[in-house]
Amino acid sequence: MNRIFLLALVVCVSRLVAAETDDQGLPQVPPDFKVTVYAAEPLVRNPCAMAFDVQGRLFIGQGPQYRKPNPDSPTDRVTLLIDVDQDGIADHAKTFAEGFNNIQGLAWYGDQLWIANAPDLTVVRDVDGDDVADEYRRIYGGIGNLEHALHGLSFAPDGWLYMSKGNSKGYGRIDSPERFLAPAPFFDLWGMQLPKNAPMQPEPEVFSRETYQHGYHNPSDDWGTEGGVLRCRPDGTQLEVFSRGMRNTWDINFDTDFNWVGTDQDQDGGDRVLNPFFNAHFGWGHAWSPHWTGDDHVPTVPICGPVFHGSGTGVVFGASPQFPARYRDAFFCADWLGRNIFLYRPKWDGGMMRNMDTPEIFAKAPSGRTMSSSHGILFDPTDIEFGPDGALWVLSWGHGYGAAMKDGKHVDKGRVYRISYGDSVPTKKVKKYDRPYTKWTTDELLVDLQHHALPVRRTNAQNELVSRGVKVRDELIEMLRRDNLPAGATTWLAWTLGQIGIQDTSIDEFLSNRLVQEDLKVADRIQAVRVLGQRARVRNSRLPAAVGNALRDKHPRIRFAAAQAIHECQDAEDAELLWTMIDSESDRAVFYAARMALKKTADSESLRAKLSSSSSRQRLAALLNLLEMAELSGDEVLPLRLDSDPRVAEVASSFVSKVGTSQAPVLQIQGTSSQAAAGVQVEILMGDVPKGLHVRYTKDGSEPTDTTGITYEGPFSIQESDEVSASLFRGRQKMGPVIRSSYASLASAEPSGKSKAQEMGTIPMDIANIRTTNGQPYKATTIAIGSYIYGNRKYRWRSLPNEIIGHTVIESRNDDSDVGSTGDSFLSFELDSDADVYVAHDERITEKPNWLKDFRKTSLRTSTRDTSFQLFAKRFPAGMVRLGGNTRDGVTKARSQYATIIKPAPLQPREVATTIEQSLQKLPTASFRRGARLFFEQSDCAKCHRIGDWGNALAPNLSNMGTRAAPKTIAESILDPSAVIMEGFHSVSVLTDEGQVFQGFIKQESGLNVELVQVDGKVVSIPRESIELRKRQQVSVMPDGLAKQLSPQHVADLIRFILDAGKHPELLQSVSHLSTNLNQKADAPPQFTFGSGRSGIYQNSKLPKTSDKVHSPETKLQLDTNAPITFRDDGKALQIYFGKNKLASYIYQHDQVKRPFFAHVKSPSGTQVTRNFPPEKGDRQDHADMHPGIWLAFGDLDGEDFWRNKGRVVHKEFTQGPTSGFGLGSFSQRKSYQRADGSVVCFEDFRCVIRALEEGYLLQLDSTFFSPEGDTFYFGDQEEMGLGIRVATEIAELKSGQISDSEGRHGAKHVWSQPSAWCDYSGTIDDERIGMTILCHPDNFRESWMHARNYGVIAANAFGRAAMKKGPKSHLEVAGDAGLRLRYGILLHGSTPDLDAVYQQYVDLSGSQNRGLD
Repeated sequence: MNRIFLLALVVCVSRLVAAETDDQGLPQVPPDFKVTVYAAEPLVRNPCAMAFDVQGRLFIGQGPQYRKPNPDSPTDRVTLLIDVDQDGIADHAKTFAEGFNNIQGLAWYGDQLWIANAPDLTVVRDVDGDDVADEYRRIYGGIGNLEHALHGLSFAPDGWLYMSKGNSKGYGRIDSPERFLAPAPFFDLWGMQLPKNAPMQPEPEVFSRETYQHGYHNPSDDWGTEGGVLRCRPDGTQLEVFSRGMRNTWDINFDTDFNWVGTDQDQDGGDRVLNPFFNAHFGWGHAWSPHWTGDDHVPTVPICGPVFHGSGTGVVFGASPQFPARYRDAFFCADWLGRNIFLYRPKWDGGMMRNMDTPEIFAKAPSGRTMSSSHGILFDPTDIEFGPDGALWVLSWGHGYGAAMKDGKHVDKGRVYRISYGDSVPTKKVKKYDRPYTKWTTDELLVDLQHHALPVRRTNAQNELVSRGVKVRDELIEMLRRDNLPAGATTWLAWTLGQIGIQDTSIDEFLSNRLVQEDLKVADRIQAVRVLGQRARVRNSRLPAAVGNALRDKHPRIRFAAAQAIHECQDAEDAELLWTMIDSESDRAVFYAARMALKKTADSESLRAKLSSSSSRQRLAALLNLLEMAELSGDEVLPLRLDSDPRVAEVASSFVSKVGTSQAPVLQIQGTSSQAAAGVQVEILMGDVPKGLHVRYTKDGSEPTDTTGITYEGPFSIQESDEVSASLFRGRQKMGPVIRSSYASLASAEPSGKSKAQEMGTIPMDIANIRTTNGQPYKATTIAIGSYIYGNRKYRWRSLPNEIIGHTVIESRNDDSDVGSTGDSFLSFELDSDADVYVAHDERITEKPNWLKDFRKTSLRTSTRDTSFQLFAKRFPAGMVRLGGNTRDGVTKARSQYATIIKPAPLQPREVATTIEQSLQKLPTASFRRGARLFFEQSDCAKCHRIGDWGNALAPNLSNMGTRAAPKTIAESILDPSAVIMEGFHSVSVLTDEGQVFQGFIKQESGLNVELVQVDGKVVSIPRESIELRKRQQVSVMPDGLAKQLSPQHVADLIRFILDAGKHPELLQSVSHLSTNLNQKADAPPQFTFGSGRSGIYQNSKLPKTSDKVHSPETKLQLDTNAPITFRDDGKALQIYFGKNKLASYIYQHDQVKRPFFAHVKSPSGTQVTRNFPPEKGDRQDHADMHPGIWLAFGDLDGEDFWRNKGRVVHKEFTQGPTSGFGLGSFSQRKSYQRADGSVVCFEDFRCVIRALEEGYLLQLDSTFFSPEGDTFYFGDQEEMGLGIRVATEIAELKSGQISDSEGRHGAKHVWSQPSAWCDYSGTIDDERIGMTILCHPDNFRESWMHARNYGVIAANAFGRAAMKKGPKSHLEVAGDAGLRLRYGILLHGSTPDLDAVYQQYVDLSGSQNRGLD
């Protein structure tokens, strides 16, 4: 390489912005860090793995093998990079070893270099000291192809070699082209049987440099069931699976306390950060219940970091003293696809490592890459490692996906970067490494046991100490007693001590004493447990009593380590200790470790006996273990579907839904729909269940509990946008899981299981140059139930067919000059693309105008309260459209003007295929919105692809594609999808034993089923036992006929949409604001409840989705979603925003106002509609702490006064949310009502949904009062009870304000004490009419009387019957196990809305059964 070029790259990067000059720029790093290029091509091409030897010299694995080698392809090699003149730049590359498959992992162990070159694991040695390997030893062979291969190699403090393995499988035949048979643990991961008479672990083969011959495995071969982490002894023996349930874990590494972290790659769900531990299962390929994240999923372990859409590669823990403290004690994780290195900072949540915060980016290229290519600077990291100088060393792949060959030569690029802090320079050779280790003192060896030392130096130092045996025992013990040992040294010392004198009981006594020393660091006590466990395992003896006692330790991490130690020793005598522990164990990670230990220590018979244990945790552990052991059938599990513990019931129900049963489901949701019916009639069916059970359900997707939801009494009607959730109850106790069903998902041919918020909805067309011959102002808007048909009349759409909802409508006018218009030219407008134009024409006009004869009469109709309309349709090309007048005769009486609805035309086949070049030429005229319509509606891209929060995560996620891909790359992917197929998306053909053939890509698989995503986006689940053959094809599942379906402009529009949505995600939100999302609702998508399946024992019936279904006002109301409603929690209050403007503060903790309340509440214009809190100069000063804005309080609740702040209402937790959305926001809260003496009266579950309506903001307030202990409490009778509002001083009745109610009464004097459905307080500020309206839900236990005052107060009071002079004194007792529900709405409005219509809208949105208690 030209040294001038290299020297130019030795540049200090002191800011987080670096210049990009082709591939010669440098990655962006934090201030005061420096990036230098140590090596580039021709010394380095496509480097993939690196390791420093004991002298601190850098060895890299590189070459042309990746990604489609054949048996005769040029091989990979290990190269020693040499800096001859010590100037920080490599001058020379020497081949140390060669003849390998693609090298994806390197690790030095003494003088051995271990090489992961799938399908082999090879060890080489330089015997004669000439820096060329002479001895080659194949440790394992036949272990699968290079795509999901053997990767990270790490020698650990416990003396084992750990290796990460993707889910590619070997051929499993002795005569296979791999030339070698894999050891048995690999077959275990693949879900395959070891061939008959095959050895459990074949003997290694030894070669010379000249005779070595690598194995070969076709990269196109199929995957196995799962990948994982394995470990073996330093000679390759005792291989075992350490952790599993992974898809393609590239690299793993451990921290100073010996806790592992790795990343795992997925093609659609995003990459994961994992914390592997002994016998953990992370969900991929699980025996019966696969899950990618593990959240709320009992059978598997949850991930420990956030999902990221990239391609995780190298992982290393930062302990370098050369780096500032901010960049130590964190894992550095490389992301090849994202072209960055991010920091994962571990946190502990009980026994589980978990930090879901968005990681900090440490180093990055200006843009990401696609799978096929990158551009700009070369920073595509494949491996990272801290070097002997304390700097972070980074390998970068070339710009391509696989190797590029030209004239038989490897022509790719590559880089080796060095990232250092401050003025650090590469270290020179350290002379002590020339001395034999036998000459080193113990203190010298201790220096190399620090975590920041090179891995090979740590293992060398440890091996030397172990070889000295009992001679150094006392010295090691004394060292462990020292305070302030260097980072990591305590861990390595403990494990070093543990590997000597295995029969020496004094070492066990010392470690047992450390375990019980509570003043020691938890991490040091954990090492004692772990070491004791390994020592007992090696000598095949009982564990010391201290380990069993540790199962009761107060620290969950100690209990976790103790359970793991018992698991490794597999001593059946410890089973009862574990059962006792599980009975009271609440920590999820500890429970998992204990039940997995029981899987090895308890036999099948004892596990079955525990299914009837009185302890629900024991039943759960036994059930999970037996299911994973394939010991139970669906019929055997059936009785547990109604277990009193919902976790047991959910697991049982989920399993039965997957394997089937001979009995019918016990709970089903069925719905029926027809053109004549309004909405959907829902029936909940119970099968053969014990007496005394009943069903409770909700219609907003929330989970029914003993205090929420509705008791099922018979079929009911729902809106299309509703989601029904139901569960069985015995009294207050939930029995079994929650089932959910919604019209949108039931109407689909295949239930998707995805969140409704992922559906973009309809994207209206852009209409320009709207003109009428009479000059009336017509405008384009969106058609929906409840929206206005005319710009000058209050007629609303009452019913609409599915075909046109959400599309563009030209809002006309209904003046005589419009209604009576005649002729062939009245209205004109311009289309941005081909469209179907619908004309809704008044059915009272029997003589249709002549121009309408060119339109096709459809069977579709719509209506307003004034008339009904027949729909006529015609397709128009992009450009100008002209329509005629409304009538033939000009008559206007009893007639209405027509409406014009425009929707995009479906794509039509093309005779000539579109080319990439044609598409790129159309980019200057490309439209983001047209592209969005194509993506989400016309071309069905969103059936498989996700972008932002919309679409499906079945195919590659395109959210940040705009930051990674060039236009040509996107065009190639659309028009020629099989040219470069993203890893994981090759088509797989599956032949079943019944002769059925399925084709698609693998979404996930378990021990029971393989799930394929087919070309139409539907997912098919195929039982594994029925699969006769599966074979991967070199074609993409993506449709290959798009070139003859999409025009060049279509492709250009798609490119523009994908590019801009990635670079500017706010544009995507702007599209969604204008879309009519029929499925969006106020509630957050319900959290995944394990086992809430949509088939089997808890199943939903599918409804046919008919094109002529008519929506009515009762089934859909139009929402204004022009801006998001968002929340900011400051620790004492939720600050609520509509767009960028503050809407209100929900203050849930306040010293003077001892109850939560809304303050500083704004009208839609931003004018404050509540009194200032606290009152300011010019405000009335009365009731300053009692009337803060909007509140719910009671002057007599079981004898305590919560209105006058005598008792306190305490915020316990937010049980859901806050959840933001476009025009929608919500949160749920639990409060406790505490007397002045601190005793608790009752609890309140409070839910607030905020909606943006055309008329203003609607607050839906829903409270349920209950006692968790079942105690009875009462509500007394006072004026000061219920929901209160205090309006701004300027609009109080004493000034400009007016109070009115639903019965036509006006003024505080006439409204006070009167019952009403709604009561409004409004007035004028600066010529603007604003106000608040209280809306009383009809299902409340009693009507509400209005406590109205002219100084600015209204309270809706359902309790003060005597106080409001409406009858005898009220004393409402509430049985704690029954609860009391109160619901109110508040409208914050401007102008003068139609409050009767708003009230009906509130009731429709909230749901009503029209039932009361009295």
